[in-house]
Amino acid sequence: MNNRMLGEFCFKMIGRADIEGSKSDLLVNAWPPQASYSCGGFIHDCASHDLDMVCWLVGAFPERVFATATTHDPEIVALKDTDTAVIVLNFPPTESGRPGPIAVIDISRHGVYGYDQRVEVLGDGGMMRSENQQEESVVFNAPGTTCQGPIRNSFPQRYAASYVNSLDHFLSAVTGTKKADISGHDVLNISRLAACCEESIKSGQHVYFHVVNYDF
Repeated sequence: MNNRMLGEFCFKMIGRADIEGSKSDLLVNAWPPQASYSCGGFIHDCASHDLDMVCWLVGAFPERVFATATTHDPEIVALKDTDTAVIVLNFPPTESGRPGPIAVIDISRHGVYGYDQRVEVLGDGGMMRSENQQEESVVFNAPGTTCQGPIRNSFPQRYAASYVNSLDHFLSAVTGTKKADISGHDVLNISRLAACCEESIKSGQHVYFHVVNYDF
């Protein structure tokens, strides 16, 4: 992928959500996996969204993935699942023949300070970053200190406008006024990519990803 300002890209995406705190907090935070509820595992439940975002930003699927993970929460250990992972995605060469982008995803269920989701793009022509949304825009500066309000608590607050836009787009697709931006091809391949990440975690090796074309 090439951009006139940034050149060749290297992506880094960070995603952390809180699973600690009181019962009322948990209602709006990332609900931890439970034996009575199958979430598909940490990678499918959480990392799939970041995989989807990175592939959308690059405009392609990776050709190779490597993932490593660990578990800090004893309850999640008992479920034989993970709660913290790093995923490295190698994308195919660009149309100009230059090496493809590398994306790094740093993700965890533990983010007691709020819903932490950032993306950074590094290129040979510059850098671009999307930061977290703060609950307040006021910043206090004094000698030796700087204070700012906390980041948004969870995804209902972080993506409130996005949910409205998604619903509006869905209704437009249903009524036939617009074509859906997301297809079954996209969804199924992201799920397959998440499965490759799980395979890499288990084997400790790179896993090659091959896009399957779904015509719907």
